[in-house]
Amino acid sequence: MKIPKFSSEAEEAAWWYDHRAEVEADIRRRMSDKPRLNLADVLSRAELSPAANDRLEDLAESVADHINERAARMTPAERARADAETRRIAARVRR
Repeated sequence: MKIPKFSSEAEEAAWWYDHRAEVEADIRRRMSDKPRLNLADVLSRAELSPAANDRLEDLAESVADHINERAARMTPAERARADAETRRIAARVRR
């Protein structure tokens, strides 16, 4: 899709509005042409500074602590629903 030059913001806004379906279809097509990335892929390729890596580890520990605290207060039925939802989300993320 070729995006024209615009003489004003109003003209540009009107063009994007009028062509939104084509733009969305083009984005979807381009996304399906390339392999999908997930957060684990991105982080595994990233060259993080030691400080950034430490912050990510701290964040992961904090999230795990929060999850464990909530899980400890759940009934068995609530825990089963939460586990099922976690598996469903994990399957979507892996795609």
